[in-house]
Amino acid sequence: MATPASDLRLPAFQTERSDSDPKGRWVDGTPEIFLLYLRASQIVSRAVFIHLLRDVKSVVRSMLKFKQTGGPALVENEQQAYDYWLRTVRACFKAERAYGSRVVYRMLYCDLVGDSARTLRLLLDFLQEPYEPACLEPLQHRINSSNVPPDFTPVDPQTGQEVEARQLEAELMNDSHAGPSFRGDRC
Repeated sequence: MATPASDLRLPAFQTERSDSDPKGRWVDGTPEIFLLYLRASQIVSRAVFIHLLRDVKSVVRSMLKFKQTGGPALVENEQQAYDYWLRTVRACFKAERAYGSRVVYRMLYCDLVGDSARTLRLLLDFLQEPYEPACLEPLQHRINSSNVPPDFTPVDPQTGQEVEARQLEAELMNDSHAGPSFRGDRC
């Protein structure tokens, strides 16, 4: 179940600021930004990107169940979910290779969930921003959850992308160009 709109009014989710307290950064949380990374980096020369890598199986399961939360259908079938994961993760990987670790920081989703304080400290070091314990507050509330039951196993015999997606996932897990928080043995 997604977080109710009333929960999004918490200070940790503040999206608007006063003129006396302006935002210092712009954040886009969608993987599609990497599909446009060349344009974005040319427009904003100081742009940096965080590639939050979530395991393909969890992403596919979540995308297939998302409509049941009352949101729009993200994909029609398992094949589309794998295609989406492959397309966006390839774009992220391409951006990492093109711009290097000073511009693109790869972080594992399981690190963010499993060791939030350490992972956020490393991320904020990358961003050259100070760590504050309040940074952990948004992680206490789960948003956009598709509430996938633990026993849900998608099985679409027409899906040929699963093998390719798992190969890319393994390559990224073992990649030596990952950011400092990245440890492929953790997930």
